Amino acid sequence: KELSILVFYENIWSVLTTSIVGGFGVYFYHRDSYWGTIALIIFFIAITIIPTIFMLRKKTYILSFNSYIKISMINLSFWFIASISFLCYLSAFSIFELEIAHIFSYMFSWLIGFISIFTPQGIGVFELTMAQLTPFSVSLDESMIIIAGFRLIIFISDLINWLVYWVYKNLIHHS
Repeated sequence: KELSILVFYENIWSVLTTSIVGGFGVYFYHRDSYWGTIALIIFFIAITIIPTIFMLRKKTYILSFNSYIKISMINLSFWFIASISFLCYLSAFSIFELEIAHIFSYMFSWLIGFISIFTPQGIGVFELTMAQLTPFSVSLDESMIIIAGFRLIIFISDLINWLVYWVYKNLIHHS
């Protein structure tokens, strides 16, 4: 039961954070576009979910108000760090002008990829959304390939972390 609750909170809080922060930011910077309209709709849907969570407080899986604040702060921190990491990666290619709007575009693009049920991990959807929200100096295809390269870096990072853990657990810890 606890594992299911953890998975629920881990996923719903990322969706809520990126919907509210990313949705509002994309609407603010792209309000006259198709994506601005979609972002505003998603923002309002996320806002309506929050009172629903508090109405269910009598259920055993509902946390205290302080816990929600802590989860929200940790989640916000994660998403801002992830966005900044992504923008640092992109800045190495010199294909766009760095703007605060891209932080929100990253969060929103991740969200669109995450909620697209027809693609595993939002592969292709995240890249296309980010490429459409960011004015790159290269073609759409090239920008999508560069954006997808960040997935490869994250994958390699995860493998290195797993390898370090495995070495520690199996070689160092047993010594």
